[in-house]
Amino acid sequence: MAHKFSIRTVLGLYLEFKRGAALTPSNGSRQELVKECTGFANAGGGTILYGVAEEEVEGVPAAASLSPVTAPGVGGDWLTNVIRSNTSPPLSRFEITELAVTGGRVIVIEIEASSTAHQSLLDRRYYQRAGRSIEPMVDFQIRDVMNRRLRPEVRVDPRLVNIESNGELHRKELEVLITNVGQVTLENWQFEMDLPHEVIRDTRDPDVHPLLEALVKSWGDTMSLARGSGGRRFLRITRGDPDDEQRRRPLHPGQTHTLVDPDKHPAIVVEVDHTIWRQVHGLPIIWRIFLPNSQPIQGEWRFEEWCNF
Repeated sequence: MAHKFSIRTVLGLYLEFKRGAALTPSNGSRQELVKECTGFANAGGGTILYGVAEEEVEGVPAAASLSPVTAPGVGGDWLTNVIRSNTSPPLSRFEITELAVTGGRVIVIEIEASSTAHQSLLDRRYYQRAGRSIEPMVDFQIRDVMNRRLRPEVRVDPRLVNIESNGELHRKELEVLITNVGQVTLENWQFEMDLPHEVIRDTRDPDVHPLLEALVKSWGDTMSLARGSGGRRFLRITRGDPDDEQRRRPLHPGQTHTLVDPDKHPAIVVEVDHTIWRQVHGLPIIWRIFLPNSQPIQGEWRFEEWCNF
């Protein structure tokens, strides 16, 4: 995963900058680290960058300059051990990346929103990010976060698997994995994904345009051509429980559903050349999961991520 940041990046609800000196093996450093990480996890998740100094820019805190981490022994293994061994239940949904810079390192800790409340074992408190500060949680906040485990959690992993790539044309096959990462079985769910229709083609077939119509026909009710705002056409793929043949497809905790079933549907081939790239430039691939008695879970695959040829 590539990480880029601007020295003038402004702090927000999900981003915190810390000088490198804030990371040392001292007890005080450990307590503050655990407080920050649990505070983000018990809120909506976020990112901490150790090794960056901040300053006020027009009254708003912003990154100002590098202030690298230099303490020996402070790295991914040490940080992981400190965070996991001093939280209850052990905090595990985070990722650590070390970036070499002049004079030391910048250490990035990306923390996901947790499915339950995590306590710091160093002072026996629960913390939560509130605005730009980390505050101790009160009873109703703790109970609210603990109830997250009763809410559905789904991870969508779209990918384009290479078939053929050269300087002029990139041909790939779409794969999408839908995983239940929560603790509640998903029933009566529906997944939708919208793709720019221009990329759905395969020039190995000399009759390019009917290919899209044939693909839609072969997928039946689970694929359609539609128009969005501004009249732009897109291809919509739908799957869910029950499926198009009214068979039940519940998704139990830990289970993964593959969007494209090779035994039932032809592959979805995506082609991008210079002309197509210009036509779809900037367009994300959007997905949604609809669930009973719950707000839809939504996400997008940014253009820079799916069209990074």
